[in-house]
Amino acid sequence: MDMGKAVILSAVRTAGGKFGGSLSSFTAAELGSIVIREAVKRAGIPSEVIGEVIMGNGWQAGVGPNVARMSTIFAGLPESVSAFTVNKRCGSGLKAVMLGADSVILGREKVVVAGGTESTSQVPYILQGARWGYKMGHQQVYDALHKDGFFCPMAQMLMGATAEILAEEYRISRREQDEYALESHRRAILAIDSGKFDEEIVPVEIKTREGTKLFKEEEIPRRDTSI
Repeated sequence: MDMGKAVILSAVRTAGGKFGGSLSSFTAAELGSIVIREAVKRAGIPSEVIGEVIMGNGWQAGVGPNVARMSTIFAGLPESVSAFTVNKRCGSGLKAVMLGADSVILGREKVVVAGGTESTSQVPYILQGARWGYKMGHQQVYDALHKDGFFCPMAQMLMGATAEILAEEYRISRREQDEYALESHRRAILAIDSGKFDEEIVPVEIKTREGTKLFKEEEIPRRDTSI
C-alpha cells in the first residue's frame, strides 16, 4: 500500500493567558475558533476543501457538546465540515494533530485542521447530587479542575504527588528542579523579547469598558522569577 505524505500548511496559536487572566472570559470553543479561522486564512485555501476538524480538549465539564464542532462553526467553516474532539489530558492537542496526519497519510482526507483548545479559567465547580435534589445537611462541591484533571482516580493522588515520587525515584533534588524551572522561564522571556513567537501568535480582540484591546503578549512566563 502506497502511503501518502502529510505537510503543515500553517500553524498559529493565541498568546498564553494565565489562569484568571486576559483570556478568562473566552470559552474553549471561542478560543478554538479564533485559531482555526486564522490558520485557514494563512494556509490560503478555500474552507470548502477541509474534510475534518480535530481538536484536543482536556477539561470538558461544561464546555458544551463536541468543542471541535462548535469551534468549527464559530470559525465560519461550512456545516459540511465534520469535527470531533479528543481527550488525552495534556497530550490532547498533540494527539489531535497525530490523528489529522494519519487521516491525510491514509487518504481519508485531503485537508484536516487539527490542534487543541483549553480554558481552565472557565472550568466549573460541580454539585453532583443537585439534579435529584438535596434533602438536608451540608453537601460537597467538587472542583472540576481537580476532579477532571489534577486528581488521578486510578492512583488516588494529585498530580503534584506523582512529581514528588518521580523526583525521589530518579534522585532529582529540589534545587535541580528550581534551576530547571528558572531556566525555562529565562529562555521563554528571551524568546519573547527577541520576537521568536511573533509570527505564530494571532492577536485576540478583548472588549473592555475602555474599548477593544488586542491581546498578543504571553502572560505565563514570569520575568521576576528567581531562586
